[in-house]
Amino acid sequence: MKAIHLALLIIAFCLFGCTENRGQDGNASDNGTDINVTGNATNLTNQTLPPPSEWARFNATGFSFEYPANMKVEAQPGVFTGIHELQEQPGQTGEAMVVLYFNTSAVYGPNRDKEFRAEPSRATSDFLVMDRINDSAGILSSAYYVGEMRTFAILENAFAAEVPFKTKFNANKTYQGYAIDLYIPERSIHAKVRIFALDQVRVDAMKQQFLLSLRPE
Repeated sequence: MKAIHLALLIIAFCLFGCTENRGQDGNASDNGTDINVTGNATNLTNQTLPPPSEWARFNATGFSFEYPANMKVEAQPGVFTGIHELQEQPGQTGEAMVVLYFNTSAVYGPNRDKEFRAEPSRATSDFLVMDRINDSAGILSSAYYVGEMRTFAILENAFAAEVPFKTKFNANKTYQGYAIDLYIPERSIHAKVRIFALDQVRVDAMKQQFLLSLRPE
């Protein structure tokens, strides 16, 4: 529970305005002189390097997923938070991702977890219905708009329930988002995933990448 409270403090601090001092990238040569490569070595200046990936991978306990590589990430056991602050608007959060996860057998008991395994799709929808009333991630239950729920399977290894939502942060700015409650039966994992952004196209891309990249570990 302490980890969840810490995550909510991080989210609140970032969404209601924060700035971060970023140092300059280090240079290969401090005096500005070029480094000459001689002999049979390949001329590195003629090689085209691939662009850096837009996505990075986070390895949680029992599963992993991808998130935007430009996010500032905070992680505690059972809690992942990622915040991207817009460069052109310091202190303005462009998008965020919150993932809270825990072992259902340990939290609810082996007998209850057995019931979840028998009907995993229903388990996820029940989880999400409860989160609409009281969301431990501190986001869905404060949304002013929540759309229709849909349930689906991911790679036959995981089950999910999802609703779109709209909420307000940062001087009453509207954020589009998705709340996803995820259940991985073979790992006894329940994950509460909250993805939201100022730009609908961006939040759709983040959600799609998360679902496509999800892997039980």
